[in-house]
Amino acid sequence: MKRMTIKGSEWHRGGRSNEEGACLLTKSGLRCCVGIHARLCGMEDDHIRGVSWPKTMPIELFTNCFRPWLAERFAESSDPYIGNAAQINDDEYTTDEEKIEALRPIFRQLDVTIVWRPDL
Repeated sequence: MKRMTIKGSEWHRGGRSNEEGACLLTKSGLRCCVGIHARLCGMEDDHIRGVSWPKTMPIELFTNCFRPWLAERFAESSDPYIGNAAQINDDEYTTDEEKIEALRPIFRQLDVTIVWRPDL
């Protein structure tokens, strides 16, 4: 199982002052949970910078990060994994700890363990 470290200082999520809007990777270098996972998989920053929602990315860019069966459903708004992860990430009414706990089972489906480092 891969380990994905989410650092408080690099995590782009809802519930904070958010001038750049929702993005997998912002201009200032912050990443949402899906953007952090994309980096873990070796995806180039140019492919995700400024992208506002995972389902808008070409499916072929994600085949190295997500299982093929998931990649086929990736563009669907009803995707139970990545769509939910993005919604949890951007929820303005949950704490960071609540977000992390809700994200853990989603990424576990992708064989990824989340390590939460609010101090980094």
